Amino acid sequence: MRILTKLYLSDLHIGNGSKKDDFRYDNELIKILEDLNEESNNELYIVGDGFEILQSYENNGKINDVNEIIKNIDFNYILSEIENNHSALIKTFRKYSQKNTIHYIVGNHDYYLLFDEKIKNRFKDFLGKKIEIHPYYYDDKWELFIIHGNQFDALNRLTLTKSGKILPPYGEIMEKFISKYFDSEVLKVLPDEILMDYDNIEPKMDIFLWLEEIRKKYSIGLDLEYKWIDMFVQFVRSKESKEWLKTNYPLMHIFSYLFINKIGGIKFGENLVRVISSLRGAKKTNYLMENVKKYYTKIELYLKNIA
Repeated sequence: MRILTKLYLSDLHIGNGSKKDDFRYDNELIKILEDLNEESNNELYIVGDGFEILQSYENNGKINDVNEIIKNIDFNYILSEIENNHSALIKTFRKYSQKNTIHYIVGNHDYYLLFDEKIKNRFKDFLGKKIEIHPYYYDDKWELFIIHGNQFDALNRLTLTKSGKILPPYGEIMEKFISKYFDSEVLKVLPDEILMDYDNIEPKMDIFLWLEEIRKKYSIGLDLEYKWIDMFVQFVRSKESKEWLKTNYPLMHIFSYLFINKIGGIKFGENLVRVISSLRGAKKTNYLMENVKKYYTKIELYLKNIA
């Protein structure tokens, strides 16, 4: 009797070797893939954000259309940089996919793979022969619905406007806008590895607590909290942020105009961010799970109807 092995890996974020690429487990993952390859009956699922595409391109937060972002991404360069910095691992993926299928479900850091056939085919060439790319995957036999989950989080999902334009996730717009300027300020006074810590803060609104501790630990003169809030205020005042807020939260976007007033705007920004953070934390810890259950019920009914 052959035992079927199913392996699910999520949020690897294998990057391009930049200061924010904190994937350091190449050898461990190589060993896992080699062990799997010795078996004759296994399935590998990469459940979103397997490779870090979001941080691998520059946008300055000024392009607010997914299709335009994709046109401006040098995907060949991104993949070559990833391979240069994780060459042994990429070779192992290719070897594994010579006889096994890799099911690649996209997340909010690699969703670009879904929107362009050339990018999709280039990625398949990059990772191996038997690659299937999915927005989600439903396993009929085991009745498993596999999805990254960013679709259930307002800040990390795509938005379709009435005009048919696709807006990137709010978290992506903010990351691109703020990091362009704030990262360089941080690196002036702090070691490179601090940038990795900053990038991994979730929820992002806990940034104040982290910045306060960093400033104390390193005894620096630069007020990092003020600097970040100043950048956040500029971001909320931006055309891209207002478009996203107006589309998703028509009433709430009015608050963004309060940020236009620089006198008191910073303090207001800090207080508003803290309030939002508190309300987010006040939610039940399983609020994403409850959203998933709601959506899954609809999907289940849909699958039964088309069966």
